[in-house]
Amino acid sequence: MLQLSNTAISLIALTLGGLQRNDATQSRMKALTLNRVKRQLLDHLRDPELNPTMIEQAVGMSSRYTNKLFESENTSLMRYVWNLWLERCAEDLANPRCALLRMSDIALRWGFNDMSHFSRVFRERFSMSPRAWRARATT
Repeated sequence: MLQLSNTAISLIALTLGGLQRNDATQSRMKALTLNRVKRQLLDHLRDPELNPTMIEQAVGMSSRYTNKLFESENTSLMRYVWNLWLERCAEDLANPRCALLRMSDIALRWGFNDMSHFSRVFRERFSMSPRAWRARATT
């Protein structure tokens, strides 16, 4: 009976050990897939047609799964895209080479087509208006 119980314990331990390895493998696969989605986004960040469907088709996965991947970073696909666009807008607003561009031109260049939405999300992200951001950068 003792030998049988030791064998049973060993089998259970091996099974649980195998499950842990699978979880680690799955986690690594999710991270790699998320990186693939992010690379696709960066490659097409300036594309005026950039939208979730375009990205999902390019990487071959559903919108539900794509957003599930971004949950690990407490965001969604489009919130991630908006943050990338906002970062690029902030860089351009602070860049002296872009000083002659209007703020609307910069916003449009990075995918925002509604200036009130752009101003609102920019203020939320950077705690100041795009105009104030630009003025701060030139002083």
